[in-house]
Amino acid sequence: MFKKILPLSCLVFTPFVNANYLAGQLSTENGQPVKNALVEVIGGSQKTQTSEYGHFAIKPLPEGHYELHIVADGFVHKNIHIDVPATGLEGVKITLSQSPIEVIDVTASSFHTSQIESAMPVSVLSGEQLRQQQATTIGDSLKKVVGVHSNHHGSVAASPIIRGLDGPRVLMVQNGLDSGDVSRSGADHIISSNASTAKQIEVLRGPATLFYGNGAIGGVVNIVDGRIPQDTATEGQASLLYANNNSGKNASASYKTGFESTALYLDGFAYDNGNYHSAESEIENSDAQASGFTLGASQFLDNGSIGASYGFMNKQYGIPGHSHSPDTAHQDGHEDGHEDEHEDEHLLHEDEHEEEHAAHEERVYADMWQHRGQVKGEFNFADAFVQQVNFALGYTDYRHDEIEDGAVATRFDKQTFEIRNEFLHKEYHDWRGGWNVHYKRDAQQSKGEEAYAPDSTTENLAIAWIEEKHAGDFLFQLGMRLDEVKIKADPLSLQEIEFASHHDEHAEPHEEPHENEHEGEHDEHAITFNYSEHSFTPLSLTAGVVWDFTEGYNLGLAVSHAQRAPSVNELFAFGPHLASGVYEVGRAYELHEHDEHVDFELNASDLKLEKSNNLDLSFRKFSGNTGFVFNVFYNNIDNYYYQQKTEFTALVSAHEHEDEHIEGHIEEPEDEHAEDALNLDVYQYQSANAKLYGYEAQVFWQPNSDWKLELGSDAVRAKLKSGENLPRTSPMRVYSHVKYQAVNYSIEGQLSRYFSQKNISQNETATTGYTVLDVYFNYYTNLAEQELKVFAKAENLTDEYAKVHTSLIKDEAPIMGRNISFGITAYF
Repeated sequence: MFKKILPLSCLVFTPFVNANYLAGQLSTENGQPVKNALVEVIGGSQKTQTSEYGHFAIKPLPEGHYELHIVADGFVHKNIHIDVPATGLEGVKITLSQSPIEVIDVTASSFHTSQIESAMPVSVLSGEQLRQQQATTIGDSLKKVVGVHSNHHGSVAASPIIRGLDGPRVLMVQNGLDSGDVSRSGADHIISSNASTAKQIEVLRGPATLFYGNGAIGGVVNIVDGRIPQDTATEGQASLLYANNNSGKNASASYKTGFESTALYLDGFAYDNGNYHSAESEIENSDAQASGFTLGASQFLDNGSIGASYGFMNKQYGIPGHSHSPDTAHQDGHEDGHEDEHEDEHLLHEDEHEEEHAAHEERVYADMWQHRGQVKGEFNFADAFVQQVNFALGYTDYRHDEIEDGAVATRFDKQTFEIRNEFLHKEYHDWRGGWNVHYKRDAQQSKGEEAYAPDSTTENLAIAWIEEKHAGDFLFQLGMRLDEVKIKADPLSLQEIEFASHHDEHAEPHEEPHENEHEGEHDEHAITFNYSEHSFTPLSLTAGVVWDFTEGYNLGLAVSHAQRAPSVNELFAFGPHLASGVYEVGRAYELHEHDEHVDFELNASDLKLEKSNNLDLSFRKFSGNTGFVFNVFYNNIDNYYYQQKTEFTALVSAHEHEDEHIEGHIEEPEDEHAEDALNLDVYQYQSANAKLYGYEAQVFWQPNSDWKLELGSDAVRAKLKSGENLPRTSPMRVYSHVKYQAVNYSIEGQLSRYFSQKNISQNETATTGYTVLDVYFNYYTNLAEQELKVFAKAENLTDEYAKVHTSLIKDEAPIMGRNISFGITAYF
């Protein structure tokens, strides 16, 4: 519900003695007033809220031509053009149409855009729906959004997958600025942003490079919170939750207030989850604990505002499926069915001391913290050609330690500085738009057992131009963006690595790799790769049109060409990624097998941009009792970077880097298994042409104010043009969601069916289909003039056992079994 922005006296419809004003009334199609609607002048700072009789008044508003944007819960958003004379204008009548679709503005756009007004498909999770679907991770919080799946890394580090794309192709941002973590480089790395204090989470499906630049070739997830307040209204909420499956406890609170022209903001959260249980067993190392807080303030000026915030968070979580125990099948390159019987006997009757040691072995977990600062400014210039100037600046300092047996085994550090400047011009021949100048610098360092990529610095400087125009029943959207991406990588030194071929199962391991003498040096103990600076110039273009061909219906068409520079990992990775159970080798290396050794040569002369040509077609009905949104898409990607399993395995020590000094390292006792080694399959990044296509469908029916039904489905087909399937592609899904809303309570349920996935890549296993039933109950009451919501959630009510096909550890970490949660939320 919108809070008061102007004093009540300004909201009542009364004639003004002076000029420079606009006044009117909002009503429904049957003449009922629309209260608590937001009426805003696009391109300016003037906004107000309708009274209980639907009246609104905006003053001062000089003579001129204006575009108003009108937002009200349960109604279709409306944009209208209006001319205000020097004597002012009153008696304006505006009619809003009811919508069965929850229509929410997307802040990720420079313009007022919602899921029914954009040529490119978007989704927004907010309000009660966000609170119900909120999970420990962003990926699991979004897994029910149409077109979005989760890679489900044991419910501790899940990331979203959009239309079959994830990792560096899906950007994670908070209030429009990069999340500043290493979640894009590994499935076991948690996203630093938090959903418990978010106001809404926005998902831009398809290329969104115009707004966020290199990397957004698959989509963007924007977590929006109120850390930099936009008004001085006093409001807040506090929530407590307990979940029985993992004994999870979650608390969060946020509060905003203000006086005169200053606003203040504070939030905080904490959760403590134990290991979760699938329908069959407890999942080890799936516990998670976290806490954090944010402070923010804004100063409102005559022509805009400026604000700043600081946030800190710390998260500790287990890493399921992460083991340094040697895999016997991999050690031999095959499974031997004729092992020595005496060896079997020995394994079955291990020494009691060994069993006791294993039982008390310390868990493998991650300890992550982040400091995050943001500054945001908005300035309006009514009489200038550049009518509005916005800027956002952010800096994050991030650390991620992976701890094994009480010691810091691997450390990732990252510092991100980003500044975005936006210059919006006044309407010119009915075109609205502007320019965006964007700079971002990422410096990343890694050290330890899983330091599989060199220390690096990536700089991105870009300029973008976007425009849109309403012309009759059409909305046209155009844009272009040019980036310059520079990647500098420090020399990477490796200890001796032994490789073996799958083709020669009984052969001795090959010698350590040798490197091109012009690109690196080696001795009998180590090899060093020296990298030159690499520059890329991605160019992205988009064009879209939305046609309101009849009342309550529209068609949307978007065509985009987006280019992406590869990431440091995709180019220069060379080392064990134990959470994925593979040895990663980047695209910049050439691999050759000789009689006595494996030869890796650094050859960075043929590194290309990834190029996406994407087509989106949308058909929408958004008024009346019935609505629908149908999207189909086709994405043709040239030079698609992906990991290909090679014919080699790499033998690495389980404690390969234990002699390196890492600050915070805890000395551990002598371990007779310290010499255990792992034989990891070697996966190398390749680039080839790929295509991804599919659909998203939603149907809404709201026969009255009490009942609402939603049916939905999505599917994606992802493969190389050579015919090979891309790995871990999400399966087809259908769901039904029904909600009953009474005066003081609501009950709703969702039944989701995930089909089997048999379109698998080489060395990938198929997964069977499964069905999940979730039920939600909310009870609304008041206590001492405060609104309270008491709620209960039953997730996976039938206790289904299932493996998530998109997960790297689907066998070790199936979905959570039945989980009953209880909680209370207070609004004030």
